[in-house]
Amino acid sequence: MRPALTSALAIALAVPFAAAATAQNYPARTVTVVVPFPAGGSVDGVARILVQKLNETMGQHFIVENRAGGASGIVGANAVAKAAPDGYTLLVSASVHVINPFLYKSVPYDVVHDFTPVTLLAEGPLIVSTTPSVPANNLKDFFALVRKEPQKYTFGATTIGSASHLAIELLKHDAGLDTLVVTYKGTAPALTDLMSGQIQLLADPMLSRCRWHKAARSRRSASPASSARPRRPTFQQWKSPA
Repeated sequence: MRPALTSALAIALAVPFAAAATAQNYPARTVTVVVPFPAGGSVDGVARILVQKLNETMGQHFIVENRAGGASGIVGANAVAKAAPDGYTLLVSASVHVINPFLYKSVPYDVVHDFTPVTLLAEGPLIVSTTPSVPANNLKDFFALVRKEPQKYTFGATTIGSASHLAIELLKHDAGLDTLVVTYKGTAPALTDLMSGQIQLLADPMLSRCRWHKAARSRRSASPASSARPRRPTFQQWKSPA
C-alpha cells in the first residue's frame, strides 16, 4: 500500500533572520508575504488566511504579493532570497520549493542556506478530479475510458515537481498509462482548463477545489486515505485492471 498523497505548505524567511524581526516593536512597517504562484490556488488561500489573522493580532502590517513568473515558484522564491534579511519579506510556498533543486540544473538560490524555515502552516489531502463531461464516476472507470481512446485525454498538474504533478505521475504508473501531462504555473490556470475540458484529470489540494466542487463544475474521483470525510474512493481503494 502506498502512503497517502498530501500537500504541505510552509513559511520561510530570507536569512540571516535579523534581530530587528524579533524586536518587541516588530512589525514596524509593512511585511510582504510572497506567494510564488497565481492567486486562487491553495498556497495563495493559506497565505491570505495567515495574513488576515496576523493583521487581526499584530496590526495592519501584512500584505500578500503574488510573484508567479516562471515555473515551480522559482521567481517568487528568488525574490525572497534576494530581499533584505530583516524579517519583512516572507515566503509561503509548498513542497515543490525543496524539490526544485533536484529538477533544475540551476536554481538561483540555495534552498537550505538562503532561507530560514519558520513553521509548517498546513497539510492536507489531494483531490483527483475529472472534467464534468467525462462519463466516469471513479478512477477505475475513468482509466478504462482512457485505455479505449488515449488520444482523447490529457492530464494536468499545477506545476512541475509539485505534489499535484507527482500524484498524477504516480496514478499513470499504477494504471499503466502513458498519457500526456500538461504542467501549469499554478492552480488557477489548471482549474480553468479542467472546467473547460482542455484537460480531463487534475490532482490538487482540497482548499483550492472546494468552491469548484460546490458549484458542480468538476467531478471528484478520488481522495487520499487521510481525507477526514471521504465521499469518493481513496487512491488505495481503487484497483487498476492493467
